[in-house]
Amino acid sequence: MNLLMTAIFILALSTSVLFFGKLMTWMVYKIAPQNCKKEFTNKDVLKANLIMVVSILLWAVLFYNSINS
Repeated sequence: MNLLMTAIFILALSTSVLFFGKLMTWMVYKIAPQNCKKEFTNKDVLKANLIMVVSILLWAVLFYNSINS
């Protein structure tokens, strides 16, 4: 069980970092689009939102298991 929780933790942490990276990229694009080489499309926003949902679900699993164990 500890190995599974460790794997979920690593996955949750990596998805959180990935989401925050995409969020910072989107913020820079919104503030100064001339500084971005790539345009931020609706597809990119959807991918970032899906990553956020997956990350929240993984953190919820971790917290639920830590409370109930």
